[in-house]
Amino acid sequence: MTPAEAGDPVVVGWHMPGGWVDVAATIEAAPENGEWVLRMAPMKAATERREHLRVAESSAVEVDAGGQITAGRIIDLSESGMRCVVGPHRTLEVGDEIVVVFVLDTGSVSLDADVVRAATAGGGTEVGLRFHAAHRREVSRIREHVAGRVARMSGAV
Repeated sequence: MTPAEAGDPVVVGWHMPGGWVDVAATIEAAPENGEWVLRMAPMKAATERREHLRVAESSAVEVDAGGQITAGRIIDLSESGMRCVVGPHRTLEVGDEIVVVFVLDTGSVSLDADVVRAATAGGGTEVGLRFHAAHRREVSRIREHVAGRVARMSGAV
């Protein structure tokens, strides 16, 4: 495992009454004494810039780009797309069409997606993905997953 560096994305999680909370962050400083400085990513509400709610995630994702499958980690997820980091041996660029596979509470999801943002992050590439609109059933499952996470974070469940 490579040491964490400034600029690396992380997901910070803790348990509260009502469920588990995950928040995406970026490491601002990672001194050897372990006293990291993090910049927390704000949760986006539907009334803000994004059309759909987006929640922090920390689960695995597989990215298939032209038959080459690369492992990665989801940073955040909405019904319209996700932000994730893919491994150091794969470069993705804006405009690439890929397939992502990840697991929700209800099982595996496989979606076609377009890379809409890409930047080097630590030892990998952080990408913003937009899911293709044709995946109505899978999008519905993601919407329910996101709504459930938001409800658990607010203590409504």
